[in-house]
Amino acid sequence: MNLTIKFIVAISAIILLSYGFLLIQTSKLQNHLVMEQAKQQARILYKQIILTRQWVSDHQGLFLVKTGEVKENPFLRDGVIRADDGTVFVKRNPAMVTRELSEYAARTGFCWFRITSLRPVNPANVPDDFERQAMQRFEQGVPEIDAVTNGDGGRVHRYIAPLLVQESCLACHAEHGYKLGDIRGALSISVPLAWADKVIRKNNTTIFRYALFSVIAVAVALTLLF
Repeated sequence: MNLTIKFIVAISAIILLSYGFLLIQTSKLQNHLVMEQAKQQARILYKQIILTRQWVSDHQGLFLVKTGEVKENPFLRDGVIRADDGTVFVKRNPAMVTRELSEYAARTGFCWFRITSLRPVNPANVPDDFERQAMQRFEQGVPEIDAVTNGDGGRVHRYIAPLLVQESCLACHAEHGYKLGDIRGALSISVPLAWADKVIRKNNTTIFRYALFSVIAVAVALTLLF
């Protein structure tokens, strides 16, 4: 191999290594930014849900007209009232409002969330392993926990924070042994990251193409110069 070829190969290798280092660092930075964005989205959603639950709780629940889709909650006392005209109304407490809002959110593909507890009244609120471990750590004073897991549609950012017993909560939960300020359970939020992974892959592909083009351009230019 003559000196010209060695020089061209060396320059090309330096360019490839430079772009490779840039690709790795850019990918890490993008992933970090995506995780922070997903965490902030989950925090904002958590606060919005808490405010919604507080509003429902302060008004001692909501009553909706009973229909084929709007059914009564078997876990509520005095969960049904009948108007003089025969119209039946069923009660919605904060937990049911949260569950039904989550169903709406899940249909959009944006996110989904659920109420969970170590002492669930409703069997549907039994925690999974991630939620159970998180709630045990909440008892130790940890304010929030997040993690990235793999789901059927790709990576999912999971965020969970505790639900504290408020004054208005005691009307329903005092009989369960809870006191003001106790951790009633937790709000678990899941945000899919498929959109972010798609953007990261697209950006990495673009960097790789630039690197390949740069190597070819430099190799051709050096060959012509020599």
